[in-house]
Amino acid sequence: MRIANQGAISFQADLLGPSDSGRSLWKYSGGDLSGVLREGQEAGFIGFGHPNIIDQLFITTRTGWAMSRDGFISTRLSFSCPTCDPGVDPTEASGVASLVATPVSKTTVLRTGDANKSRAVVDINSPVYIADGGFSVFSFVVRDIEKTPQTVVGYAYGIPGVLYDRLCTFGEPPRPAVGANPGDFICSVTGLDNRIMPNNSAQIFFRAFVCFEYPSQSAAFNVGFWRTASDPQQDKVLIAHEGMVIPTLTSTGVGTLGDIDMATVRMNDDGKVAFVAKGAFGEIIGIYITDDIDQLVPVANTGSDATGLPSGYRFSLFLSQHLNSDGQLAFLAEATHPSELPVKGVWVADHSGELTLVLSTLDEFDFEPNPAVVDLRTIWDIHLNPGQGATQGMTSLSDTGKIVVALVGPDPVLGVYTAVGILDSVICATSTRACAPDINGDGFVDVFDFVDFGNLFSSGSPEADFNCDGVVDLADFLAFLNAFDAGC
Repeated sequence: MRIANQGAISFQADLLGPSDSGRSLWKYSGGDLSGVLREGQEAGFIGFGHPNIIDQLFITTRTGWAMSRDGFISTRLSFSCPTCDPGVDPTEASGVASLVATPVSKTTVLRTGDANKSRAVVDINSPVYIADGGFSVFSFVVRDIEKTPQTVVGYAYGIPGVLYDRLCTFGEPPRPAVGANPGDFICSVTGLDNRIMPNNSAQIFFRAFVCFEYPSQSAAFNVGFWRTASDPQQDKVLIAHEGMVIPTLTSTGVGTLGDIDMATVRMNDDGKVAFVAKGAFGEIIGIYITDDIDQLVPVANTGSDATGLPSGYRFSLFLSQHLNSDGQLAFLAEATHPSELPVKGVWVADHSGELTLVLSTLDEFDFEPNPAVVDLRTIWDIHLNPGQGATQGMTSLSDTGKIVVALVGPDPVLGVYTAVGILDSVICATSTRACAPDINGDGFVDVFDFVDFGNLFSSGSPEADFNCDGVVDLADFLAFLNAFDAGC
């Protein structure tokens, strides 16, 4: 089951009936239940001009389709043509297609047999993500027609009616490896799972191998990590690469990047990226976030002090993380101490990497949902949803800084008691702005910001807590005046 922002729900169901049977995909929105696709359905939208039939929907209760926040659905299916001659045109007689669909429209994005230059699509994998406006991302396999038969894997992405393939070697010329040596190019986007992360601004963060043009030349690096531009006609930005020296919060101050755990990558709609970095031997270096100029900022490193915990606790394990549209990063981590038991906690970092502890297993929590009753219990364990963000409909950090966690505590009857808690991020609005007095975020410090802050202050809004002390008072107004006078 998937849910969209407006409360629309999509789900898979098996049909059992005299005329209709097999898998089907449905959407419920605004009180109306509509069928989107079903096995056995005529599929003229495949685009060959023949009476194609859907043979199989590659969906299960957990995988095979995705729904965007605004209700577009992306999936994959196999089709056949009962009246076509396989000997004349086998690609039209049967094949696999990827499409973007709503109950009233279906748009085929790619089909097996589609060719570009000397390469033809031979298989299409299930959609990985779909973002707002039907921007879908999926992987496919192509075969080189003119050269010795070989299969390469690449990622494509598109919106209804438009196909882009800049992440792979499907077309010619080869895609330049931006940031590497002249002549270096992207020869393959590595792997099929957890190797890309899109956002709702049509950007994609991806991992790829680098090849070089001349035998006597060596590539600047073997593996790189790029983010595409929102405009498909623009190029890519190199975020990091294998062998890159990166800053750390440990005593050495620097480390060498070996790889990025792509399953941990989070990217918001502004193109800010957060991830867990690994060293040359696979060891975890720590969590990083990109700043406004795409430089890596260390948030927490293995062996660095666990902010907010008693002295001696150091980060040892990073479990899950979430990035919101304001550039706040919430993550669940474990910290160890030479003479104490390990501690789990939830931390939040702002866009600059400044870190604050929100909750830990050293704290007590009110497990009673009734506000009139207090039931404080020691926290035994904390869980944070590992979902990969808005393009999968799974995130535990809202744009307003609220964090959803599952907490485990003791119970005299059951032994163990579990509750779902909503935490307020302790990072105030000031710390999430690149320019603190730019209240409206338009890039200028002017009278409009002064008026906006005055309104926030008069209403007692938490966003007027300019000095981040948890209280809105005269000290916040004076702090704003000083910052406003200094400008940015």
